[in-house]
Amino acid sequence: SARRVLGDTRVARFFSENSYAELSTLGKEYQNLIGRIDRIVIDNNLIEIIDFKTDKIKNEREIPKLAATYRRQVEEYCKTLKDIFPERKIKGYIYFTDGPFEKRIQQVS
Repeated sequence: SARRVLGDTRVARFFSENSYAELSTLGKEYQNLIGRIDRIVIDNNLIEIIDFKTDKIKNEREIPKLAATYRRQVEEYCKTLKDIFPERKIKGYIYFTDGPFEKRIQQVS
């Protein structure tokens, strides 16, 4: 839920003044793949992106499997940003809104 996300201090930077919402991308490798990065933070030499997933999670053992399903999507976002900003470090995350607190954030790159 939105309340759960906004209450999680680990992702507060994605809602700060140097963050942006729903940035559309067009990948170089997959020209027909248009994506929308949920949140992006641009800070000096680092760009971080996060993609929020609202899948219903019955138990935490499902999270690695779900993360693998979405990993390529976030990796493509990171590659596209690296092409645009080659001098910056790019980090990507998946955030499962329904996951247990300690498993909600999965780093992709």
